Amino acid sequence: MLAHPELALDLPFRVLIRQQADGRTLVSYHPAETLQRYGLDAAAIQALKKLEKLVEKSIH
Repeated sequence: MLAHPELALDLPFRVLIRQQADGRTLVSYHPAETLQRYGLDAAAIQALKKLEKLVEKSIH
């Protein structure tokens, strides 16, 4: 984050989990690719994708 301090606007990685009236559970988060707007290098994007995969694995 030192190289891209504006990234702090989107980190820590946030996940919204909510249950609808019909009982379905919805999970929402911003994909790692959306953070490319900060000019991150490939290594940083890969690290964020690992975090995204961890979240996906946790909810499935």
